[in-house]
Amino acid sequence: MRIAFLTTPEGVEQIELTDPWQAAKDAGHDPAPVSTEPGEIQAFHHLELVTSRKPDDLKAFCEAYLDVFAQEAA
Repeated sequence: MRIAFLTTPEGVEQIELTDPWQAAKDAGHDPAPVSTEPGEIQAFHHLELVTSRKPDDLKAFCEAYLDVFAQEAA
């Protein structure tokens, strides 16, 4: 199952993203970063920038998986 991790470009505390991300992977899921805005997600350790990456487009993610979610609910 693909799991969306919704973030904002302003940043996320790295541990608040990486620990749940790893837990999803360990459970056999496919985590996907999505954002409220185009651009890169910034991950911080307190106030120190640790990393950044370009997320999947939220609209495209939702459109691509809307049918899958609807089928699973039926």
